[in-house]
Amino acid sequence: MRILAVVIVILTFAALPAKAFAEGAATSVTVMPFVMLEGDGDAWVGKALSDLVAQKLSASAKFDVLERDKLQAFLKEMELQKSGFADADAIKRLGGLAQVDAVIYGNYTQDGSNIKLHLLEMDMKSQSIIQQAEADGKIDDLAAAADALVMDFLKKQGATLSDAEARGIHFRATDSTTSLQHFYRGMDNYDNGRYEDAYGDFTAAAKQDSRYLDARLWGGKMLEYLDMNDQAVLAYTKLHADAPDAVEGRDALFFAAKLSEAANPDKAIERYKELAALMPKIPHSLEADMRLSFLYEKQGKPALAYHALQDLNDFREQVDKLKASFEAGQQREVRRQAFNSIKDFMRLLSQNRDDLSDDNEALLGGLADITMRQSRFFRWDNALGLYRGAAMRMVALYRAAVAAEPELKAPRGTFYVDPEHPVIGDAKFGDAKSLFFNDTKQYGEWQERFYAAVVPKGYTAEGVTLRVTGYVPSPTATTDYTLRVFGFPLGKNFYNNWIGVVYGQTANVTTLQKDIAFHGRNRDILVFQLIENAGKIKDWQVEFKLRKAEEPKAQPKAQAPGTFHEGQEIARLHVEEVDAAGTSDPQYVEQYASKKRLAIVDLGSRGAWAVVSRGDLGTGKTDLWASRSKDSADWQPLAIMSVNSMSQDFAPKLVRAEDGAARLFWISNRRGLGWEIWTSGLSKDDTWSEPARVPLDKFMTTASGSRAAAVTDLLDFDAIQDKQGRWILAVCPPGGRGIRLIASSDLEKWEVLPVVEEDRRFFDPAFMQDGTATYWLGAIDGDAHFRLMKSFDLKAWSPHDYELGSYSRHWSSGGNGNYGSVAQVAAFPLSMFDVPGKGMTLLFSDTMTGLQYATFNPELEPPSPDLVRDISLEPYAAARFGQDYIAAAWQGDDIVLRKYRRFAFPLNAMNTASDPLYHETEEDAGGNRWDRRIARTRYVMPDVTAVGAAPDGRAWWGIETGVMGLKGKDFFVSDVSMGFFYHQVTDIVPCGERIWFAARRLDKPELGVMLSTRLENATEKFALPEAGGHVTAISCGGDTLYVGTSGGEFTAIKGAETLYTLHFPGSFATAIAASGDAVWAGTQAGGLFHLVGKEMKAEGFQKEDGAVAVTGLAIGAKGEIWVATDGGGLRRFADGKWKQFTPVDKSFPYFSPGKIKADAGGVWFMPGPYEVAQGIGYFDGTMAALFDPPSHNIFDPIDFDVASDGSVWVGSESSGIYRLERKH
Repeated sequence: MRILAVVIVILTFAALPAKAFAEGAATSVTVMPFVMLEGDGDAWVGKALSDLVAQKLSASAKFDVLERDKLQAFLKEMELQKSGFADADAIKRLGGLAQVDAVIYGNYTQDGSNIKLHLLEMDMKSQSIIQQAEADGKIDDLAAAADALVMDFLKKQGATLSDAEARGIHFRATDSTTSLQHFYRGMDNYDNGRYEDAYGDFTAAAKQDSRYLDARLWGGKMLEYLDMNDQAVLAYTKLHADAPDAVEGRDALFFAAKLSEAANPDKAIERYKELAALMPKIPHSLEADMRLSFLYEKQGKPALAYHALQDLNDFREQVDKLKASFEAGQQREVRRQAFNSIKDFMRLLSQNRDDLSDDNEALLGGLADITMRQSRFFRWDNALGLYRGAAMRMVALYRAAVAAEPELKAPRGTFYVDPEHPVIGDAKFGDAKSLFFNDTKQYGEWQERFYAAVVPKGYTAEGVTLRVTGYVPSPTATTDYTLRVFGFPLGKNFYNNWIGVVYGQTANVTTLQKDIAFHGRNRDILVFQLIENAGKIKDWQVEFKLRKAEEPKAQPKAQAPGTFHEGQEIARLHVEEVDAAGTSDPQYVEQYASKKRLAIVDLGSRGAWAVVSRGDLGTGKTDLWASRSKDSADWQPLAIMSVNSMSQDFAPKLVRAEDGAARLFWISNRRGLGWEIWTSGLSKDDTWSEPARVPLDKFMTTASGSRAAAVTDLLDFDAIQDKQGRWILAVCPPGGRGIRLIASSDLEKWEVLPVVEEDRRFFDPAFMQDGTATYWLGAIDGDAHFRLMKSFDLKAWSPHDYELGSYSRHWSSGGNGNYGSVAQVAAFPLSMFDVPGKGMTLLFSDTMTGLQYATFNPELEPPSPDLVRDISLEPYAAARFGQDYIAAAWQGDDIVLRKYRRFAFPLNAMNTASDPLYHETEEDAGGNRWDRRIARTRYVMPDVTAVGAAPDGRAWWGIETGVMGLKGKDFFVSDVSMGFFYHQVTDIVPCGERIWFAARRLDKPELGVMLSTRLENATEKFALPEAGGHVTAISCGGDTLYVGTSGGEFTAIKGAETLYTLHFPGSFATAIAASGDAVWAGTQAGGLFHLVGKEMKAEGFQKEDGAVAVTGLAIGAKGEIWVATDGGGLRRFADGKWKQFTPVDKSFPYFSPGKIKADAGGVWFMPGPYEVAQGIGYFDGTMAALFDPPSHNIFDPIDFDVASDGSVWVGSESSGIYRLERKH
C-alpha cells in the first residue's frame, strides 16, 4: 500500500489536463456539427461525427473542448440549428460567442457504404483556416472513421500522444452501428426538446448494446427532463452498480446523489462520500466535496462541512505546486518519479493478479481511475475553479468547525487568532499564503494580497491595531502602501467599504500604526487587504482587542424614522454569494469595470421593478436578475430572469410605457454578432415576454467583436416612449460616430431617424422628452465633454457643450482634464429627468468623487454639479417615483434603495466644482443645525483622525496622511508628501500663537508645530529631549502646553521652550486638562494628579470601586473637575465631593466615555472607541442630551472640540467633519 500511496499522489496530477500546469497551453475549441456536401443527409450523422471528434479530441491534453450542451445552446441562440454550418460568418460568430481559441468544423460525402470526411480548424484571432485533415471510412463504422480523422489532424498538428491519450482516442463506446444510430437520433431529439422521443431512442440504443453506457446515462437524463426523478435515480444507481469504475458510472452516481438531496439527504451524502473518497482524484470528487459541504452545513455539522472543502482546497494547492514546479523547469524529475512509480505499480499488479484482497482491489481501482476517459459533464477546469467559492466558505465555517475539532488546519491565507497572544501578520511581506490563488498578480505598479482572520468562539473583536512597514520610492499624493480591514464576507463592490485603513506615502522606510475601533459593532471574522500602489511593503501586523463574547454589550441605536431626509434608505436587495468569486478579482481591475448594471422603474399602482446584471464581462457569463415591489418598500428577493441567454446579458434599462407596464431593454451578444439590443415587456400577470431583437443591423454597424468587454466597446443606448407613443432608441455604436436614433410604434417595424452629430464619437447617451414635448439628448463626447442637444422634431438639433468640473484631473490621458479619461467616463451611466418649471436634473458620476447631480435650465445656465448623498462610485440607477426619485446603488453585497427629492438637503448652499470641500447642511427636530464637510478628493473614505478648534475661528482636523484647516472659506491642507510632520494626527491643540500636532502612534516623543499666523505645508518638528516613549496626552492652559508621554513623563512647554519635565510614579498620563493655573492629569493606571507648583499631587478619587483608566479630563467654569473613565462612567469633583454618573442610575449613557470638554453649563462628551455610539452628548450635571444628525448616526466619532463661539466640531472615522450649532 506504500507504493499505492505514492502512485495515487503522482498519477492524480498526471491525469490532469496540461492547462492545469501551464496556463494557456491547451487550445480551447468547439466542434460544430458536420454537414453533408451534397444533399440533406441524416441529422444524426452530422451530430455523431461532431460528437465523436469532440470526444476524441478531449482525450488529448492539447485541446480543451467546449461541452456539448453549451455548444447546442449557442447554436440555438444563433438560430443556426438548421442553417448551413459551413458558412464562414457563422463559424466566426460561434467562436466569438463561445469565447474559444478555434472552431473545428467539417463536412462529409457519402458514396454507398463509403464515407469521406474533411475537417478544418479556424483560428479566431487570425480568422483564417490554420489546419485541415481528411479520412476515409465506412458509414457502418463511423467511430473508426472519426478515429482516422482525429489521428490525421493531430499528426498534422505535430502532437505527440501518450499511451493514455491514444487509448482515449481509440475508445469505442459501442461496436453496434444500430445502437450508434439510435443514440445520435436521441441526441437530435434532445437538442430539439423532444425528451420523450429521445428517451425512446436512448433506450433502444442500450437495448441493442447493453455495454453502451453513454446511452444508459442519457436515458436517465431524459427521465430527469420528464420530471420522473425516482425512476431517474433507479436508472443511475443501476448504471453505477453495473459499471462503478467507468466514467459514465461515476457520472450516474453524482446525478443520483444530486436528485436525492432534498428527499433523502443522508443517501445523497453517502453517494457523494463515495465519489469524494476516490483516489486518484477526478473532477467528480471535487464537485462532490462542494455538495457535501452544503449538506453537512444544513445538518449543523460545520466540522464535516469544513473537511469536505479542505479536501477540495488541498487538492487545488497541490495542483498549484505542481504547476509551479513545471514552470520552474522541473518536468523531467517529476516525470521520472511518475514513471518509476508506474513501473513499480504495474509490476505489483502483475505479481498479484489473482489476489482478491481489499488492498489489491484498491490498486486495481486506482488503475481504472488513472486511465479513465473525460466525462461529458465533469471537467477539470470547472472542478478546479470551485476553490474560489470553497475558500470563502471555509473561512465562514472555520470558527464553528475548529470549536468542534481543535486540531483543524486553518484555511489558506487565514489566521486563527490566539486569545493569549492576539497578533497576526507577516514578518516578510509575501511569505504567508494569500487568501486567493490569483490575488498576487501585479498590474503595473499595483499589487495586492488578501488575508482573513477568525476569532475563536467565546470571543469577539472590539477593534484592531494595524501596523505596516513600507516606503514609496517616488512618493506622490496618489501613491502609497496600504493595509485595510474589511468585514466578512467581502462584497462584490468591496473596495470602498473598508472598516479602517492605514497607509503611508514616505520615501524612507516607515512603520505606521493605527488603532481601529469597531464602535460596538463587534466582529468575529475579518479580511485584510494589503496594497502596493507604486510602494513597497516590508512587513505587516494586526493586533486584536478581544472581549469575552458572553459579556453584555449595548446595542447600536436604531435610527428614528422621523421625517423624510435626502438619501433615506427605504430597502435593501441582497445579492447572494453567487458573486462572491468576484471578490478575488483585484481591486485595480474592478474599479475600471462597467457600472451599467442596474435599472429601476416605478409603475404606480402596479408597483415597481429593479433589474441587475450579475457576472463579470470578459471573464464569464452575465445574467439579468429582477425584483418586484408592490409599494417600493418591501421587495422580493432577486431572481434570475427568463430572458437571459447562454452568453452575456448586460446594461438593463427599464421604461414605463404609456399603458403603465414596464418595458425592459438590454444588450446581449447571444447571436455571436457582437452587442445587440433586445427587449421584453411585462404582461398583466407580471411575467416577461420572450426576448425580441431590435434590428439595429438594418440601420447601423454595431459589431465590435462578440467578446467585447471593455467599457469603450459596449453598445451604449437609452430608450424612451415619447408623447406620441413611439418607442425611440438613442444608440452610440462602438467605434462609430454620432448618435443614431431609431423609432417604432409597435416594437416590430423600426425606422431610422437622422443621425445626431455624425462627426463626433459619443458615450453614455441619456434621452428624455420634457413637459413641452421638447426632446433632449445628452452624452459624453470623445473629449470627455458633456454634450446636451435639443430638438422639437428629432431632425434638427441645437447643441450645448459643457465641461463638468471634476477632481479627476490626474487620471486623464488625452482627454478633457476636467472630467477624466474617456474610458473612465464610459464606465458610468448618465440620467436626465424633466423638472417642470426648473428645467432638468442631470445625474452623472465624477470619476474621482462619486455620483453628482445638477438641476438647471439649459436655456439659461450651464449645469452646476454637486455631490449626491450616500452614493459613491458604485453601479447605480435612478427613476422618478411620483414627485420623488429612488436611486439604487450596489454597495457591498446589497442593492441599497434610497429616496431623494432633490439629491441634497434643502438647507444646502450649492457646492461648486472649485470648492475643495463638499458641504451639506441639515436641521434636526430640535432646531439644531448640522454642517458636514468632506474633502472632495477623499469622498470615498473621508478619514478624520483628530479635531481642534482654534481661538481665531479656524477648525482643524487630521486626515490619514496630514491635516486640513478651515476658517470661513479659507481652506488649508498639508500632508506628508508636502512636508507635514507625520501620519495619523491624533491630537490638535491650539496654544498661544502655535498649533501643535501629536501622533500617539509615532514611536518617539515628538510633536509637530506651526505658527497660526503663518500657515505652511511643511511643519516643524519639536522633540521632547527629557521624555521617553511616545505622546499619550496633550492640553493647553493659557499659553502653556502640557504633554504626557508613555515613559511616564509630564512636560511643560511655553512658546518654543521646554519649561520642565516631571515623572508619574508607575504609570503615564492618558488625559490632561488645564485652565488658567489649574492643571490636572489622569493616568492609565487610574490615578488622578493635580499640578502644584512643579509637583504632581495624587488625588484618590477611585478608592471605593477600584482603579480604571482615565480617558478624559475637563475643568469646569466653577473649577469643578470632570473625569471620564474606562468602565466607570463619568465623575465630578465639586465642593470637596466626588459623584459618579453611569447608565446604572440612568443619569449618563456610557460606561466608557472618551474625550470630554467643559463649558459654562456642563460638559460635552463622546463615547469611548469600544462603546456603541448613540450620539455626541452634553451633560449638565443632572441629565444627558444626545445629538446626532437627523439623517444618520455618527457611529464612529473619533474626536471633537468646542469652538469659542460655542459650536461643536465632531470628527468621524468614515463620514467627515461635522459642526453642530445648538439652537439653545
